[in-house]
Amino acid sequence: NAEIGVIDSDYLKIAVMYYVDGALRIGDADHASASTTKWRGFISGKTLMPTTTNAIKEIDDQWYTTEASINGAFDTFVYEGVTFAKNALFLNVQDETHSGSTGAGDCYGFNEEAGVPTIDATYNGTNDGASVTSDLNWGCAVEFRETSEGNGSGTWMPTTATKYKFYITTMYDDHTQESLPQLFRMWDSKQSLDGIGTAVVKPEIAFKIPDVAGDGAPYDYTEEAENIAVYFNPVFKILDAAAGYYNFGASTLDADGEDAEAGNARISGCRLYWASNEDGFTSLWQMFDAKWDEGVKPIGVDSGSGGVGGYSPWVDSTASYATVSITNKWTNPPRYIQYD
Repeated sequence: NAEIGVIDSDYLKIAVMYYVDGALRIGDADHASASTTKWRGFISGKTLMPTTTNAIKEIDDQWYTTEASINGAFDTFVYEGVTFAKNALFLNVQDETHSGSTGAGDCYGFNEEAGVPTIDATYNGTNDGASVTSDLNWGCAVEFRETSEGNGSGTWMPTTATKYKFYITTMYDDHTQESLPQLFRMWDSKQSLDGIGTAVVKPEIAFKIPDVAGDGAPYDYTEEAENIAVYFNPVFKILDAAAGYYNFGASTLDADGEDAEAGNARISGCRLYWASNEDGFTSLWQMFDAKWDEGVKPIGVDSGSGGVGGYSPWVDSTASYATVSITNKWTNPPRYIQYD
C-alpha cells in the first residue's frame, strides 16, 4: 500500500496503489469523478468453449490492464423505472421462431452484422418489427418452456399469483469474484416476444399452460400455470462471428462494426439466478454456473443432485453460439445455493 506523488503541470496528484492476489490496482487518492481505478495483472492462457467448433477461442498468457471494478458485464437500459440488461434475454420458446426469422438463434440480436429482425433493438420495451442491427455482438439468452404435462407436473408456480425474476451475474479471474445481479429482459410468451398488441418486455413473469394440443397456436398461452415443471437452456455468444474476436464484456464497436478483441479477459463466465414474489424477490437462488473454459453446471436439475456434479461440456447451438449438452428439466425450483 503506497501513495506516490505524480507531478502534473499545475498541481500535485496522488496515486494510490494496492497489490492484492497477484494483481496491481492503481487509482486517484481523491477518487475524482473523472478517474477510473485500473487493474493490472497476469491472465493465464486458456481455451474458451473448448468442446465447440464455432465458439472456441484461445486466450494467450498475457499481462492485462483494464478497469478494476467487477461490475456486471451487461450494458443496461431503463424501461418504466426498471433497469434491464440489454443483451441478457429470457425467452419462452414453445415455438422456436418469431416473426421474420428462421430460428430462435436469429432473434437474439447479438450479431450487429446480421441485419435480421432483432428483439427490441432500440430498448424501448417493445419489438421493433424491422430489420435493424444490434449495438452488441455477444450475450446470453435463456430459452425456457413449460413441460407439456401441464399443471401438477412440478412445483414451479405454487399458485397462479406467483411471479418470477431471473438474474445474471458476471464471474471474474479465478471464478470467485462475482458482480451484482443484473435483471434479464424477460418475455413470458411468443406473443410478447413478437410484440403482438401491447405486449412488452416484463419486469417479472409467470409460467403459462403450454400448448398441449400441439396445434401451433402460441398466442393461446395466456393462462398462468399452477404447479408445473419447466425446462431451461442457456445459450452464450462470446465471439465475433466473422473475425473470431473475443468480445464478451465489450461495450463499444469500432467504425467497421467490429469489437477487435474488446472483450474483458478477466471474465471467466456467468451465473444465473431465479427469485420469486413468494418472499418479495429477496432470495436469489442459483440455477446455472457457466465457466468459459469448462462448461455449464445446472444446479438442482432433475438428473442432478443439488449442484454437486460437474460441468456439462459446451456444444454448438447455431453459428458462434454455444449451449450446454444436456436437457435441463426442473420439476422443483432449485434452492441449494443463494447469491451472497
